[in-house]
Amino acid sequence: MKKNVQFPASRVDSASLPTADSSDPDNILTLDTLQLVVESMPVGVYIFDKRGRIVYANETGRQIWEGIKYVGPSDFHEYKAWWYDSGKEIGADEWAGSRAIRNGEVSIDEEIRIRCFDGSEKIILNSALPLFDHNEKIVGAIATNRDITRQKRDEGLIRQSEERFRRMLDQLMEGVQIIGFDWRYLYINNAAEIHNRRPSGDLLGQKYMDMWPEIEETQVFRVIHKCMVERIPQQLENRFIFPGGEEGWFDLRIQPVKEGVLILSLDNTDRRESEARLHQHQRLESLGYLAGGHRA
Repeated sequence: MKKNVQFPASRVDSASLPTADSSDPDNILTLDTLQLVVESMPVGVYIFDKRGRIVYANETGRQIWEGIKYVGPSDFHEYKAWWYDSGKEIGADEWAGSRAIRNGEVSIDEEIRIRCFDGSEKIILNSALPLFDHNEKIVGAIATNRDITRQKRDEGLIRQSEERFRRMLDQLMEGVQIIGFDWRYLYINNAAEIHNRRPSGDLLGQKYMDMWPEIEETQVFRVIHKCMVERIPQQLENRFIFPGGEEGWFDLRIQPVKEGVLILSLDNTDRRESEARLHQHQRLESLGYLAGGHRA
């Protein structure tokens, strides 16, 4: 990702720089000390002269690229890199350091994929800013690289794990829904979509109360609210009347989770209807038995 921001760039002004006083034994601001600081920094640091040539790289910078080439803009093609978001190769004149010297441009945390000099590949954040003298003339540039290869790899592994988990949830017969602390739907699996009798796309991101008119007057809302507030698991069998008048019966388990509440549902409508038909049949049989002249 490319980020260009506007703020005052660094200026090299010898009159304003503090100087080392060799007579002061407590003064540690020496060129050797400053170089040691830069060499010890956990990010790659590169300095360009006014012609755009790389004239310095610290230890971390050399480690990131598995080497260093002190070249000018015409030879920046020796540094192979691609924009992370688009995959487009970065041209010699597109490097942040080149733009800093050519246009006075400041670039912050551009995500790029690089091919190191040993053939390995990494993902880095690249930044650069021009250096001005007291006459506002560009006299060079400084660039930094931060290696985020492991971070990107870990993000990819987490994303793959989440995708596998979602696929598993979508295959469950049990409905799974997550409602956030702001009462907006965060997740609905396939079974829960069927239980809701409406597309998940209509619900995700919407508030629970807005999607089900008068739900706040029901027992199920009071139970979910109790779990949301008190962070105590709840369970109930719920009779739900859908907007079209259809009736559904569900076994619900509500669990507090870090995002809000997790609602697990099993549709008992068929079982309830079967029980009702059986009860009705038994009642009719009882009436017929009595009508035949038998007495209990």
